[in-house]
Amino acid sequence: MPEREQKPQIRFKGFSDVWEQNKVSDVIEDYIEKTVAQNQYPVLTSSQQQGIVLQSEYFADRQVTTNNNVGYYVLPKGYFTYRSRSDTDIFVFNRNNIIDKGIISYYYPVFKSKNSDSNFLLRRLNYGIKRQLSMAAEGTGQKVLAHNKFKTIQINIPKYQEQIKIGTLFEHIDSLITLYQRKYEKLKNVKKSMLEKMFPKNKNKNPEIRFKGFSAPWEEHKLSSVATMHARIGWQNLRTSEFLDSGNYYLITGTDFIDGKIDLKTCHFVEKERYDQDKNIQIKNGSILITKDGTLGKVAYVEGLDKPATFANV
Repeated sequence: MPEREQKPQIRFKGFSDVWEQNKVSDVIEDYIEKTVAQNQYPVLTSSQQQGIVLQSEYFADRQVTTNNNVGYYVLPKGYFTYRSRSDTDIFVFNRNNIIDKGIISYYYPVFKSKNSDSNFLLRRLNYGIKRQLSMAAEGTGQKVLAHNKFKTIQINIPKYQEQIKIGTLFEHIDSLITLYQRKYEKLKNVKKSMLEKMFPKNKNKNPEIRFKGFSAPWEEHKLSSVATMHARIGWQNLRTSEFLDSGNYYLITGTDFIDGKIDLKTCHFVEKERYDQDKNIQIKNGSILITKDGTLGKVAYVEGLDKPATFANV
């Protein structure tokens, strides 16, 4: 629901009341248990992109909070926190969903839901109140959202039964996203492993694994015998003013190469005159592009083009 409005645009059937204005302090309850021993519980990090994660996993080869974490906040499962300091004027609220108890720096206030549904509150604090959070934060460089100031912010919330409906919906959606992200990562690992084993290494003529029925050694060929090469011609002096945000002719550059494909969402566009300038660099579906950036460059297979395309610096 946008700020200052009292009703969302879409709702579950049976709910029509306006959302009521409440202070944040009406719907949260502070939790101030602190550690009394070094590394009393696993150390956690509250990140903007990944939520609550184990600090040892987040920083991979180093764990930041190891010297002295006595007196740090305890963050039980189901409880909320946020980093009270921000370099970007953005504050993200996270909930501990991963372990029974962890510890987190005293720069991260800890609280739980009160008179509110936890699933709903998690989304409400992260959506629709950005302006209020920005106004409450203080500082000229790094912004600080003091917890007492945060609790005075006014937010609109529905009655409890509607909160449950909304919270359950988004909890289910987030669970699906997590599930498919895990499947995606597994498939990426499978692909990486297959690429390593299904192509011969170094001067070997046989890959490590093959489809049944194939045993002949791979033959050596020049690239020119299996691909039609189009040399890049000109356009080194293409001005950035000629890069358009929209149009009928894609302009592909090396920055659009993502995981062996062209990300059409990041492409710029050019005028027809620029597209027509050189037919040798007009791109079609099925083309393979190789950049000349660095030592090896990047490679991408072109598919999904819905408009004519050309390229620069490839």
